[in-house]
Amino acid sequence: MENNVNRITQAEQYLLDKIRIGNAQAWSEFVDRYRGRLLSFAKSKLIQSQDAEDAVQETFVSFIQTLQTFRGDCALETFLFSLLRRKIIDTYRSQKASHICLIQDA
Repeated sequence: MENNVNRITQAEQYLLDKIRIGNAQAWSEFVDRYRGRLLSFAKSKLIQSQDAEDAVQETFVSFIQTLQTFRGDCALETFLFSLLRRKIIDTYRSQKASHICLIQDA
C-alpha cells in the first residue's frame, strides 16, 4: 500500500491547479493558508522582523517560480518550509552573520 501521508491532498491539488491558470483568488487563499506559520518560523530564526517578512515573501516568489515543475511528491507545507529554510540561510549568508543558527523546527 502506497503511503500518501507526505503527498498533497486533493484540495491542495485543486488549489494549485487554479493557481497555475492564474486565478488570483486561489493565490490569495494559498498565501493566507501558509503565511502565518511560515512567518512565525522565520521570526523564530531571524533577529529582525523585516528579515523574516522578506524571507517569507521570497519563499512565495520561489514557489511561484517552481510551480510548473512541482510534482507534489511531498506535502505543500513541507515544500514551503524547505524553501523558507533556504531563504533564511541566504539571509544569514548575506549578512555575514557571526553566529551559527541551526535551521530546524524547534
